[in-house]
Amino acid sequence: MTDEIKPSVNLNYPTIISFYTDTWEYPKYAAELVASCDRLGLDHYVVELSDSGVWIENTRKKPRFILDTINKLQRPVVWMDADGSLYKLPTLFEGKIDADFGAVTNNWDRQRQWHVCTLFFNYTDLGISLLTKWADYMDDFDWSDELGLEVVLRKYKEELADLNVMVLPPTYTNYYQKLDQQPTEDTVMGHRFSVGKGKDDFQIALRARTTPHPQAGDYLKD
Repeated sequence: MTDEIKPSVNLNYPTIISFYTDTWEYPKYAAELVASCDRLGLDHYVVELSDSGVWIENTRKKPRFILDTINKLQRPVVWMDADGSLYKLPTLFEGKIDADFGAVTNNWDRQRQWHVCTLFFNYTDLGISLLTKWADYMDDFDWSDELGLEVVLRKYKEELADLNVMVLPPTYTNYYQKLDQQPTEDTVMGHRFSVGKGKDDFQIALRARTTPHPQAGDYLKD
């Protein structure tokens, strides 16, 4: 699937963007995401990227992809992980938005403030600044994009002090415990837990950690 970047046809909402690799069931869910955008009348840019062969390395492409895409579109975007589903119009994104960045609070992990499967970025100086810092940091960071974002927000907290953040409700990042789980009635955006050896290996390494990540530890102290 290839989506050409084209002039917006719906100025009332940001463009929904994502990428996927030809692994697991990502192509299937990416096609469903595009179909949902078409059904709801939302602009979308969803493309296939080459598989690095390592799941965690694929996820680290996210910030650079978002940065490159928002600079091409020159308008607000909403990132959705390609294995996510869009069920309703995300009305919190309708019209002019003053926020630079938006995400759902991560209540699972006290060291990571935000979930990263649904993300809003505005085409503002601070929105681009956050994306640039995140993308640059991930170039040399060997862990997850989620942890990388947390480190960047703390490392550059003075430079990003005026960042206008939109806290999204959990219904914009509802998680499925099973692939065939049906969404709750209030779910706007839902996300699946993908499976595969690469991800399993990462989760095993994550659980085995007894000390903070050496590149991130200084920024994750209480």
